[in-house]
Parts: sequence; structure tokens; C-alpha cells
Amino acid sequence: MRGAGVKGVLSLAAALGLLAAGCLAPTASIPPPPSAPPPVHGTLTVAFVDVGQGDATVWQLPDGSIIVYDCGPPADNSSLNPVTGYLRSIGRLAGSKVWAVIASHGHLDHMGGCEEVLADYEVEHIYELWYDGPDTPNSYNRWVSQVVAENATVHTAVETPFLDDEQVFGQHDQLTLPPNATQAGLRAAILWPPPPHVSSWDEIGLFSVMIRWSFGAVDFCTAGDIERDQEAALASLPEDLNCEVFLVGHHGSAGSNSQEWLAKMGPKAAVVSFGENSYGHPTAQALCRLQSAGAKVFATERLGTVTATTDGSAFNLAPDAPEAKDYCAAGASYWPPAPPPSPPPPPPPAPPPAPANNTTTPPPLAITAEVSDDTPCQYTTVTVHVRATRGTAASAGASVDSTWRYKTSAPTESGTTDASGHVALSRYISGASAGYTVVVEVSAFEGGQSAAASTSFTPRAC
Repeated sequence: MRGAGVKGVLSLAAALGLLAAGCLAPTASIPPPPSAPPPVHGTLTVAFVDVGQGDATVWQLPDGSIIVYDCGPPADNSSLNPVTGYLRSIGRLAGSKVWAVIASHGHLDHMGGCEEVLADYEVEHIYELWYDGPDTPNSYNRWVSQVVAENATVHTAVETPFLDDEQVFGQHDQLTLPPNATQAGLRAAILWPPPPHVSSWDEIGLFSVMIRWSFGAVDFCTAGDIERDQEAALASLPEDLNCEVFLVGHHGSAGSNSQEWLAKMGPKAAVVSFGENSYGHPTAQALCRLQSAGAKVFATERLGTVTATTDGSAFNLAPDAPEAKDYCAAGASYWPPAPPPSPPPPPPPAPPPAPANNTTTPPPLAITAEVSDDTPCQYTTVTVHVRATRGTAASAGASVDSTWRYKTSAPTESGTTDASGHVALSRYISGASAGYTVVVEVSAFEGGQSAAASTSFTPRAC
């Protein structure tokens, strides 16, 4: 459904002033002033679901219909998917209808969890950019096959050879909403992308499907992974793009959420959705720009799912616990968190007692470390198996610590060996950088002795 773009208009007073100054011909028509927002009825509820390192929002429209915008990273099954879990928590059981699923773009931290949503729910409309280049990963090809089998109405920014009867949308078009939601006063305009010319899988985030949702005097913006150049193009548009509540672009990366774009939106609340990651998201610079623009920052990593409700005149966020920290201060940072202070070194072992006759000194403590998968997929769990021994005997009760050295952080995991001298230390690696080798350093302490070992793995995009 192709809609006309909104055009800027001259106010009546400005037009009369130009006419008096001779800048307008006497016969020029004077456009009317902008119309007031349509009256609204009911309540709009928006849940910014805590999905870890990713984005996902669930929109409960005034008529009760559901729209899912992004679904976070993939889960092993729907019972572990935070989006389907949230839908069940509000009474939407598997098999019920979802009006629309909108994937801002096909990267796994935005689209991966949509596979479980489509598997569990009857989806009527699906929006996406739809990339068909030769470098698409297998995970995206599975998603496309699932969409084709869903028999939903598919909306796309460009016509594609692998979709039949798709509806092409353009910049400034309106989303197709349920009639009752439209009658209640909800509007949802597609702000981005313009006709895309995507040349590689890596750049699809720059063409994210961005939407401005309007309900009375309260507006929301969801931006996907657009960055500074795309924000500048949006900031230059003549129409009003005020957004009281903003889902922070690209998880608060340094290359997004530019000052001119924030000035155009004027957000009052900014929700940044992320979890443990090796990218350094969000940056203090981006959070500083949000705070300087007058926005209170709400982080899902700290607060969990953040829910906004509005009756069209005001909005409320729960939990109402914005960041109190000044991110414009020198040395401020959010992620990675400051490492905990190093524990004091263990005391030197006491000298062993003089051996009695016909006794021998116990063998020294030794450990081995082996990773469960040395080339795991991103967004999976990796386990390091540690075994402690003294000679040929297992060393039970050894205290084992591990440090996982990513690009920008060094989280730790700890445990104690069992009767067989074994302990398994597991960690969900989220979107750890593909191709970057993560070194896991392991140390063990038992009976006044210590030992060390290391292992490593290199994540890959799957």
C-alpha cells in the first residue's frame, strides 16, 4: 500500500508575512495549519522485552491485537524464547493470532527469535527488507522458507524473486493495522528505508525498517540498526518526527544516536536493549548524547523488560528506574562493567612437615582444560571441562576459577571439582565476535597447591 509522503506546510502567519513582503504572488493559496492529532480511545502497551544482546518489542494495540517488532536472538525452543514467554504471560497462548511480525532486518540478534514466534502463533502480516544476495547465511534462508510456508501477507521494501504476491511498502507509507486499532487513533508510519540498494549481508542493518508509532500526543520510534548517515537523512526531512519514547538505535553503539537526530526527535525516555556482549554496546558517548537531549535512559540489561503504557496524553514506564549516572562525565562507561578488584594472592603454602619414615610426599596438583567446541556458533553455550589430578589420582574439592578473555571484557566462571576431579564451567557466549579467538585461562587451588592451564575457541556466524 503506497502512501504519499508528508509535506511541510507554511503556517498561516508566516504565509501572510511573505505575502505582505511580496514574496508570494497574491493568487497563491495558503495551506491550512497542521491538523490536531485524531482523538484516541483505549490504551497502548509497549513491552521492550529483555532478550539479552538484541532487540524485541511487543505492541498490544488498543483493540487487543498484537504486533511484534523484532524478536531478539534465536532460542533452542519456544519455551526459552523471551518473546513467546512474554506473550504467554499476557494470556496469548500458542495457536492464537498475532496481527504482524516486523523484522527490522535479518541479523540474528533482531530476527533469530522470530522463528519461534511464527512456529507458535498464527501470524497475519510479516514485514521485512528481504535480502536475497549470495552471501546470506543458512539461518536467514531457514527464516525465508518458514515465512513462505506461513501463508501470511508478506510486505517487502523491494520485489523479490522468492516471494509470491508480496505487498511493496515505501518510505512514509502507513503500516496495515487492524481496523479497530485505526479507529482508536493509532497510526504507524514507515520512516525508513527508502528504496534500498543493499550490496552485502553486513550492511542490511543500515536499511532497517524504522517505524514511528503515534497514539494521540505520544509517539514512539523504533530504529533497528541504522547509523549516523541514515539518521542525518531522517533529520533533514521536513515533517514532524517528535518521539517521546525511543528504542535506542543499534543498542547504543558509538556510530548511532547522533546529536542532530536526537534533536529532531526530542525523546523524553530512551530504552537501550542489550546484554553481555563483546562489542562494547552501549557506549558512554551515545548515552551522553541521549542524556544531553533530555532523555532518561532505561537499560534492559539492568532492569529486565521495560513496559510503556499510554492513553494518548501521557506515558508511564515500568520499572520507573532510569540511569542516575552522568554518562557525560569523564571516564564514564556502561559496558563492559568495571572489572571486580583482583582477589588477594593466596598465601604461600606452608612448608610441608618433615616426612615420617616410610612415607612419601603427595604428587603435585595438575589440571587440564578442554573446550566443548573450538568453533562454536555465536549465541550458543560453550563449556570448558577441567580435570584436576595428583599423579594418577583425581583431586576432589579443588577450587577452580576461569577467566574468558573476549575483545572488550573478561568475565569469570568458577566451580569445585567433584569426586572424579572434574568440573564443567559453562558460559552463553551471545554474539561474541566471529573469527576472534576467545582464550579461557583456568587456575585451581587445593591442599595449599595451585595449578594453571588454558584453552580457547573461535566463534563463527551460523
